[in-house]
Amino acid sequence: MQDHGLRQGCSQSVHDVRGIVSTLSLARHSVPITTDEFYSKAGQVLWLCNWLHSALADKLLPAPRPDNCYPLSPREAEIMKWTAEGKTASEIAGILHLTTRTVGFHMSTIMRKFGVNNKASAVLCAAKSGLLF
Repeated sequence: MQDHGLRQGCSQSVHDVRGIVSTLSLARHSVPITTDEFYSKAGQVLWLCNWLHSALADKLLPAPRPDNCYPLSPREAEIMKWTAEGKTASEIAGILHLTTRTVGFHMSTIMRKFGVNNKASAVLCAAKSGLLF
């Protein structure tokens, strides 16, 4: 930005419930931003950042998936809930009277359905989809 004559500025970020993050940066070429100016404009900048974020996210991103978009079997849902509680495959196997290998099989099916590569991402997808509540 300095190559284009911009020397002073601030940035405001937004993180919404869909997990989408954006940042609005405002800059000018001279006159440093004082603390008083920063605090007097903070509310307006936050409003603008949220408004732009919502408008662009709604326009540019695909519609959110419905809650039933990831149909998990009752057993997969059970394993997903225990995984979200922090239980290991071995612990889940003991709780549900399964083999660790069977728990791993169900977990790999869950990850495939969510299109993710690890258990943490599967838990995040399940939480965002409302499957853990």
